[in-house]
Amino acid sequence: MWSPSISAEDFRILRWVADVCKDGNPCRLFEVTVPGGDVRPVAGYPEGLGVEDLFKKLDALVERGFLESVFDRKLLHCPKCGKTSLTPHTACSSCSSEDIQRSAVYIHSCGASIPETALSRLTSCPKCKDALDKSLFTVVEYRFLCHNCGNLFYEPRALVECLTCGWVDDVKNSDQLVLRKYSLTGEGRGLLESLDPAKQLVRKLIAGGFDVREKVRVMGLSGTVHFMDVVAVKKDRSETRLYTVYYRLSASDIMASTVKRLDIEKTAIEGAAGRVRWVVAGVEVDDSALRVAQTFGVEVERI
Repeated sequence: MWSPSISAEDFRILRWVADVCKDGNPCRLFEVTVPGGDVRPVAGYPEGLGVEDLFKKLDALVERGFLESVFDRKLLHCPKCGKTSLTPHTACSSCSSEDIQRSAVYIHSCGASIPETALSRLTSCPKCKDALDKSLFTVVEYRFLCHNCGNLFYEPRALVECLTCGWVDDVKNSDQLVLRKYSLTGEGRGLLESLDPAKQLVRKLIAGGFDVREKVRVMGLSGTVHFMDVVAVKKDRSETRLYTVYYRLSASDIMASTVKRLDIEKTAIEGAAGRVRWVVAGVEVDDSALRVAQTFGVEVERI
């Protein structure tokens, strides 16, 4: 069964999140520059990653359970130049003129709708021609009046203009970018801080240029399901290391690992590449374990 690997780049991203979100609560990892409207990561982010790539990496780490995220805010940005420096405009729904004004609307007894801005200029009702008597009017709502074409309407047309390149269009045609806040999960924090031997080994291997997977399920020749504690593949795919991990490594552990090795074919390890090495690792290693390992040709590594 394939499980996603943790790369040195993933590890650097997790460390960056831990450094930024020091209190453990979800926090902002991106800021918007003023002026300019560019979205960029806050200080300390992993070098060599563009913003779009960083978004994808963060989403992948959330999906794999190392990070969690919550909605922060939504930004509108220009589809032409990509900047977020958009300013809103309202315009007439009929002629698109921006010369509009919100106005109270009076209803005459005959049913005519007359904007408050036009009432002072009229001496008679434009519909029934009766003389205007304020006692015959009621205010029922507010609408927008276009001074260019005279249109009276409920909702104006919503436009946005890019202050960087001059693009103008309906707000619905702008691009949207959702920014989220991030924090480490228990699994993510454990990968960075845990004293568990496997986690210590993972950190060591990542620093050495390996992509690492943990708890890799493998079907043995006997039909037994085995789990490799750590599978590490060199970035240039020249070498794969298959680890069984213990805290205190004894002679019996060497024997158990040897039996597992005999039951597993190298081709059964998905993603393995290059030279394949079988390694038994431990924080503490008994002298008896070293003697047995030498007898059976088992490679031992101290964590």
